[in-house]
Amino acid sequence: MNPNTIPTSVGLIMLFTIGLMALVVFADIRKRRIARAFGVIYGIFAGPLVAVFSKSLGLQSVLEIVVGLLCVFVPITCYCVFHKRNLKRAVERAPSLRDWILRNFAELDADGDGVITRADIYAFRATVGRNDADRKNASRTAYELCVIGHVIDTVTGFAIMMDGTGTGGVVAVNLYGISPADAESYPARIAQTYEAEFGSQ
Repeated sequence: MNPNTIPTSVGLIMLFTIGLMALVVFADIRKRRIARAFGVIYGIFAGPLVAVFSKSLGLQSVLEIVVGLLCVFVPITCYCVFHKRNLKRAVERAPSLRDWILRNFAELDADGDGVITRADIYAFRATVGRNDADRKNASRTAYELCVIGHVIDTVTGFAIMMDGTGTGGVVAVNLYGISPADAESYPARIAQTYEAEFGSQ
């Protein structure tokens, strides 16, 4: 082995890390045209770069190079496939979920403050027993809480890194809640999100 060559496993981990970083950047892009441009540019350059630097990355065989290519392309590809599918399902379910939230708003809003929080949803779910429809809708509402609702509060705390160094910093966490207006506008907003990312259905 060339002394300048790193172990194959390290090279594959590096490539997978690059794939994950590309996924993070791509997922943060909300404009369809820019996202497509990023995907095309990444696709044009990532593959050839893996081939060019394959020896330095410890990829000695064709099979290892193929695995390396998978490492850089699979994360962003899986995101595109599953994110589009999940978002499309959310658009399809949004009208019925909106109707369910509005119909059960008084029961969901346990403290009567006009906003449904995650704690309210969990409390409601604990009371519906074996009613599968209500349990499923409550779970979907909790899952989509940040999309359906709005920020109602921000809490801060000190987090310590779990790397043994004892270092840390202040972390801010947004708390979300759903008002009747949020529920009413949810189908239109989620449809706009889908159209912005993937075009009209």
